[in-house]
Parts: sequence; C-alpha cells; structure tokens
Amino acid sequence: MIRSASNQDEIRHSENDSLLDALIPAKSCDVTQMSPTTLAYVGDAVYELYVRSRYAWPSRRTTAYRDIVVGIVRAETQSEFLLKLLLYSSEEAKGKKDETFDTPLLSAEELNICRRGRNAVGKNSGRTPKRLGADQNVYQDSTAWEALLGYLYITDAVRCKEILEWAGTQMPPIR
Repeated sequence: MIRSASNQDEIRHSENDSLLDALIPAKSCDVTQMSPTTLAYVGDAVYELYVRSRYAWPSRRTTAYRDIVVGIVRAETQSEFLLKLLLYSSEEAKGKKDETFDTPLLSAEELNICRRGRNAVGKNSGRTPKRLGADQNVYQDSTAWEALLGYLYITDAVRCKEILEWAGTQMPPIR
C-alpha cells in the first residue's frame, strides 16, 4: 500500500499502541446509546475471533478449522454457555457455591444486557435461522450471549477476557 507523507501519521499508530488499541471503539462511543443488536454484532465478531484464534494451532486444513469453529460459534452452543452463566448467577445457585466453583457470576448490569439482547430478537422477529426451526429461545439466548460479549468488549476488556476464558473451558479440547 502506498501512503503519502501527509496521511501517514493518520494511518500509522505509535509504536506504543497495540493491535487491541486499534480494535477498540473510539472513546466517544457511548455504549448506553447502542442497540442490543449492535452489541450482539460486535460480540459475534469478538467471539468468533476468540474461537478461531483458540483452534488455529496445531495447523489443519481450512475445512477442519471451519468444521470446528462452526460447531462452537453456532447458536446452540452459545445458548448453552449463556444458560450455564445464568444458572450459576441465579440467587439459588449463589448460596450453593464452594471454592472449586470457577464459573464467573454475572453482575446485575450484565444480566440486564443479556435481557436486552434476548428481547432484541423477539418471538415474532422472523430472524430465526431456518436450521433452528421453531426454537426461537436458542436464537434469543445466543443473541443475548453475543450482546454480553459486545458490551464487555467495549466497556471492560478484562471482564470480557474472563468470560471468554471461562467459555474456553467449556469447549472441546484442542487437538
């Protein structure tokens, strides 16, 4: 790519910037003004990149990568992850935890983002993928999962990483 001297500073980041710095939304981004579907759109990209990166080694054929990744990023798997987090974050479960319990609890704010994400694709939205048939709940749950990840990616990268790492413990082993 040929760059002119006049715009090179705009394109080039300082040596102190990381790739993550380039990927984070502008500080002027007001997450409270973003729709749950926009948060889910961002969360979908974050989750897919996490899964792709996780399974990129050892080297495989591209079709093998695709089969692994598609199996994990599909709505059904995302729904399972969300339901586990919601179950472990419920009031009944909070009193039953012991030191070996390693599932992160969702805060009230995170639970609200999940609720908003789930409600963003209501039962009559007509957006449910055909392969899910009539199971709108799975699609709503997966949208809530993606909205949570999108929200955390924008507002709290450390917490986003914590949730992704927990999800990684629920995924098939890397082989």
